Amino acid sequence: MMQVRSIPAPICDALLFLSRAVIPPRDRDRAHEICAQVEDWPMLTDVAQRKYSLPFVYRNLQRLKLDEIYTPILDAMRGQVLPTTFAALRVLAAQRKFHTDCVAPFGFHHVYLKGPSLAARYYDDPGLRFARDIDILVAREDQEKLVRHALSCGYLILDEDKLKDHQINARDLQALLTYKTVATLVTPGNIAIEVHRNIDKKLGLFAVGDVLQRRETIQDQALHYGVMPTADLFCYVCYHNTRHIWSRLHWIADLDAMITHTSFDREATLARAAELGLRSSVEACLELHEIATSGEASTRAKGDSRGAELAAICLRNLEGDLELEYDLRKGEELIGLPFKWMVSKDVRKRARMLTRLDRILPSYNEYEAWPLPRGLQWIYYVSKPLGILKRHVFLSQKQDSGL
Repeated sequence: MMQVRSIPAPICDALLFLSRAVIPPRDRDRAHEICAQVEDWPMLTDVAQRKYSLPFVYRNLQRLKLDEIYTPILDAMRGQVLPTTFAALRVLAAQRKFHTDCVAPFGFHHVYLKGPSLAARYYDDPGLRFARDIDILVAREDQEKLVRHALSCGYLILDEDKLKDHQINARDLQALLTYKTVATLVTPGNIAIEVHRNIDKKLGLFAVGDVLQRRETIQDQALHYGVMPTADLFCYVCYHNTRHIWSRLHWIADLDAMITHTSFDREATLARAAELGLRSSVEACLELHEIATSGEASTRAKGDSRGAELAAICLRNLEGDLELEYDLRKGEELIGLPFKWMVSKDVRKRARMLTRLDRILPSYNEYEAWPLPRGLQWIYYVSKPLGILKRHVFLSQKQDSGL
């Protein structure tokens, strides 16, 4: 049974306000006022830990030089912050090793998404920003080469259905790379690396060739990573996090880190968003950032704007975890977007067509149920549409008969 609990408004306001790398001097008096209104610090600490923002909260509270009455609170936080910071740095180290061993030697055109590369680029301390895994986008023709080389280096394929890693035979690997757009590797240290050849659930928002062509390079120690330009990445972050209904607070911190970065240009970002059909999403996320940093999120989330709608669902997500997120996303439309206003009409029309087409094309499920050799897998292109037609006819007959 799903466990949820009501979060008092002062804690909600404090969590969104403190979930950023730096509180500017102009907001420090407001920060003291917000902290004084919080009565249940253990609850705030627990929610911040579950939602991956405790390192931000802890550092900001330290820098505010609060009264001595907060000392036990900070001491309790410190014990939970350190493991989160170590975990973040561990994932960053895994990305560096993966890049050194598997990506750089072959010169693959690539783009790292979110996670460690975002932290290294936009945060003064990458250990603040927790990441569970690593995401990299490569061209379709490079995905197989990269995955096969990684396997030869001791990485494993993650079996997402069994939630464990396993050795994979040649036929299964070929089918996985053919029918799935992402192959999930597991490092020897048990960190997941998702090797993508599509980053928008096949909706046609971010064309892979375009993303790779527009990439920029950042330096992390002696390594050079391919990344999306700030305007493009901001659009992608807005799309991705809105799709996941802002269920994590470190995503709120990402908004602030990017908006306050020297590379951020609001007008250029909005122009790029319009080109991608995501202007309404980006505008809503810019408003969400303004609401989060106002210290009045619980009040302003009651408004009727799109930014307020995002703030409201973000606050609702504080009450639970992944099960609550899935519950809040029930009833999504065909293309899997929780808000109809997320994309332009043209993008919506294209996405609906692509989604319908994808549903009749073979997937890895067909292969798992009937693992044919490669030369016979053309049968899936016949058997899946026939299976869909058969189910449709059966349901129609059942409805007609009143069963």
